[in-house]
Amino acid sequence: MLTLSNSCSKRLLSLLLGYLATWLLGCFANAQELNINTDLQTQTIYDNAVYNQNTNAHSSIKPFRYNDFNEQLIDSIKQSLEKNIVFKKNRFLTTHAAHFATPKSLFFLDPLFNYTNYTKLKSKTNGYEASIGVRVGFSIVKKIGGEINILFSNSKFPDYINQKIQQTNVVPGQGYAHAMSNGGYRYFTGSGYISYTPSKHFNVQLGHDKQFIGDGYRTLLLGNTANNYDFLKITTTVWKIKYINLYTKFREVGTSAGDRNKYHVKFGTFHYLDIPLLKRVSIGLFESIIWNSKDSTSDRGFDVSYLNPIIFFRPVEFSIGSPDNVLLGFNLKVRHFGKNFLYGQLMLDEFLLSEIRAKAGWWGNKQAFQVGLKGFDLFGIKDLYYQGEFNFIRPYTYTHVTLETNYGHFNEPLAHPGGANLMEGIGIIRYRFNKFFVEGKMVYSVYGSDGNDSISYGQDVFKSYLLRPSEYGHTTLQGVRNTMIYTELKMSYLLNPAMNLRLEGGITIRRHSVADVPNNGVYIFVGIRTSLMNNYYDY
Repeated sequence: MLTLSNSCSKRLLSLLLGYLATWLLGCFANAQELNINTDLQTQTIYDNAVYNQNTNAHSSIKPFRYNDFNEQLIDSIKQSLEKNIVFKKNRFLTTHAAHFATPKSLFFLDPLFNYTNYTKLKSKTNGYEASIGVRVGFSIVKKIGGEINILFSNSKFPDYINQKIQQTNVVPGQGYAHAMSNGGYRYFTGSGYISYTPSKHFNVQLGHDKQFIGDGYRTLLLGNTANNYDFLKITTTVWKIKYINLYTKFREVGTSAGDRNKYHVKFGTFHYLDIPLLKRVSIGLFESIIWNSKDSTSDRGFDVSYLNPIIFFRPVEFSIGSPDNVLLGFNLKVRHFGKNFLYGQLMLDEFLLSEIRAKAGWWGNKQAFQVGLKGFDLFGIKDLYYQGEFNFIRPYTYTHVTLETNYGHFNEPLAHPGGANLMEGIGIIRYRFNKFFVEGKMVYSVYGSDGNDSISYGQDVFKSYLLRPSEYGHTTLQGVRNTMIYTELKMSYLLNPAMNLRLEGGITIRRHSVADVPNNGVYIFVGIRTSLMNNYYDY
C-alpha cells in the first residue's frame, strides 16, 4: 500500500484545493450571461478595454455584458483587481458571500451594505446614508442569466441634496422619499433583469433597471440618473454593428404621496444604431418616442404600432401633428491619436431651419449638443484616466405639453440631470493602482431657473412649455441665473472585487449662487459600501 507522509499529504491536499479554487474561479469568469456593474470606477476599467481592444462591446451602450469580452481579457481584469496589498489570502475579501459554480453555470448571493457619514464644516452638521439589502445572481450555459438587487435605506443627506429631494419628493435616482422625524428619509430601491442570448446575433433582456447611451460623463440621449424603470431590451449584433430596441414603462410620482397605485404611467420606445464607419470613427443614430398611457377619451396603454423595430420609421407621422413626444439624436466617437478619443452628441427635440436662420429666439428651436475628450494611460502612466466635457442645452428642450409626455421619469429627467437651459463644463481625473482608486472631479454649471410656478423659462423639464412667457426672444440661461461649482476629491480601497465592497472617503466643495446670492458648503465624507450603481449628486 502506498503511504504518504503528513507533509506530503498536506502538500497534495493544498494542490488539489488550489486546483479546485482555480477551476471554480474559471467557471465564474467563463459562464456569465450577466451585466457588468455600472459604478464609474468599474466602468472605467472596462472602458479602457472597450476603447482600446477588440471587443464585441460598444463604448456608447451601457451596461456592458461579460459575454461581450473574451475570457482572457476578463481573467486579466479580475486578476488585477485581486491583487491585495493590505489583506492577504482572506476568502471573505476575494469571493461572493455564497456561490456555487459548475463549468457552465453560476449562482451567487451577496449582502448589500452602505454606511457613509457626512460632516459639513463650519456648521458642524452631520448626515449619513445607510442602506442594507441583498443581491442574487445566476448564469446558466452562457445563454441565460439574471440578477436581483433589493436595498432598504434611511438617510439624512447634506443640505443641498435635501433641497433637491424637497423639490422632487424622490431621492436622486433611488426611490420615493418618505420623510422621517429626524429630518431624514427612508426609501426603497429595487432592480433586476433576466438576460437570454439565443445566438451570437441576439440578446434579449427583461427587467427593472437603467440604461445609458453615450460616451460622456453625461448624456443628452438616455441617461442613468433617474430611478429604475421596467424595460424590454433587444440587442442585435451583425458584424461590428449593434442595434438596440428598447421598450419602457415609466412612472410619474405627481401628487401620489408615495402611493404606487396613484403613479401615472407613460411609455417609451427607443432605437439606437451604432456603426463603426472607419477604424477610428463610430457613429450612433438615436430615436425616442414618449407617449401618455391615457388620452382624453380612453386608456391608451402600450401602442403596439411602436413595436415597429425600424429606426426613423415613425417620425414621418409626427410631422402631421401627433401628440406624442419624439426626439432624434446622434452620437460620435473619434480616436484622434494613441489612447485619446474625441466624442460628442447632438440631440434634436424640435426645430425649424427657417427660425434658426431668423435668429429671433423662437422657443421651439429645442436642441442640445455635447463635445468631450477622454483618454487612458495619460503621460504613459498606466490606469491614469482623464476626461473633459462641455454640454449645452437650449431652453424647453425635453419639455412637452404635460409631464405625462415629457422626457422624464419619476420626477427626474431621462437625459441630463440638470434638465435644460444650461451650459456645463466637466473635468475628471481617475487613477487606479491595484485596489486603490483616486478620483478628482470638477463641474462648472450655469443655468436659468424659474422665478415662480406660473412661468417657465425652460429649465424644468416637468413644466409645460405652454407656460413660456413669449414665442420669441428666448436665449440659453434666461430666467434666474444660477452658478454652481462642484469640486470633489475621493479615494477608495476595493475590499472585495466580487461584491465590489469599498472603503471610501473624500471631500466635496460646493459653491452655488442664485442671482449672485451665494450658498456654499464644504463636506467631508467617509464610509463603506457595496458600489453597484452610480448616484449623482453633482448638479
